[in-house]
Amino acid sequence: MGSLWKSIFAFLLLDAYRSLLLKRNEGEWGSSMSFSSIVWTFEEIVVDVFVGNFVFFCIFLLSMRLMLNTSIQISRCKDILLAILVSSYFKIFLIATMVWEFPSSVIFIIDLFVLSSNTVALKG
Repeated sequence: MGSLWKSIFAFLLLDAYRSLLLKRNEGEWGSSMSFSSIVWTFEEIVVDVFVGNFVFFCIFLLSMRLMLNTSIQISRCKDILLAILVSSYFKIFLIATMVWEFPSSVIFIIDLFVLSSNTVALKG
């Protein structure tokens, strides 16, 4: 399995955990949930992660194509995707929320770090 696929899997897993933390902080996640509501929450998280990231990458590639007035080759797309994935590894700090209890604002601070590192990675 290539490093690109491993990076995609880790990225989506961390993004799903982020969505789970946000749902837990909203109060939608409790100890008295039935099995069907747990499955429904899981489905919402998976759809949110896959659709949200797919739309992000489509809009990103389309805007790059329109702004640069050029077609993007497949190898260049893979390089851009890998740059975004690697620069998003600030999301690994979400694992610290498994051990210590943090306010939900920490999730948004991590998101800001991810966006800033994405910007720096795409500049170069």
